[in-house]
Amino acid sequence: MRVKQRGLQMAHKFIIAVNSTSKEQEDAFLKHISDNGYGWWHYIDNFWLITTSKEIEASELRDVAKELFNNENVLVIEVFGSTWSGFGPKNDKENMFTWIHKNWK
Repeated sequence: MRVKQRGLQMAHKFIIAVNSTSKEQEDAFLKHISDNGYGWWHYIDNFWLITTSKEIEASELRDVAKELFNNENVLVIEVFGSTWSGFGPKNDKENMFTWIHKNWK
C-alpha cells in the first residue's frame, strides 16, 4: 500500500470510503486532493481522511469521488468531533497515527 501524508490544520474534516479502486483511480483522486490543497491521510485501502479550510459540502467530495472512481459505491461523512481510536504501526520508522494526532483535532 502507498502511504503519503500531508498535514494542515483545517476547519472541515471528512471521511471518504470507496468499495473498490484501481491504482490509476487512486492516483487521480490523490492528485485532485493535492491540487485543491487538502490535507489527507490514507493508510487503509479505499479509505481517506480529508481536512480542508475551504467551504465545501460532503456532496462535492462525493461527486468528485464518484466520477474518479467510475461510479463505485462511495460514502463521504463530514466529522465534527475528534474522538477516535485505532490499531496499526506506531514505531520510529512508521507511525500510522502521527498525522491524525496533529491534524484531526
